[in-house]
Amino acid sequence: MNTLYFLIYKVKELQAYVHSSKVLAAAAIWTALLQVFMIALGHLMLKRYPAKATVGFFLGFVLIVAQQNLLLSVTIWGSSFGTRSVNRVFSVFAFCLFIVYSVFGGVLGYYKDSVIE
Repeated sequence: MNTLYFLIYKVKELQAYVHSSKVLAAAAIWTALLQVFMIALGHLMLKRYPAKATVGFFLGFVLIVAQQNLLLSVTIWGSSFGTRSVNRVFSVFAFCLFIVYSVFGGVLGYYKDSVIE
């Protein structure tokens, strides 16, 4: 559900950035698509094909997306494009996603043997 809110927020953020920076607009679109892709990939790998290789791949992918959200949070926090309040809200939300993905990755790593069985 948080991913859906994040996607909606990214579209709103894109409208603010489209006249300011094409690079930030591309980053907003990429991140929104990546969040939706994570939903589909997580369902496919954890529900349908719970093997060691797929769970390990998904765990690595979760940690990479968590790191991307952290970098996005830090980058947007100091950005001069758009309004300052929108940048701060977006940055805090991306940081919250970093925490959620990191905790999920830690829990998945700890209980990966239970998921595989």
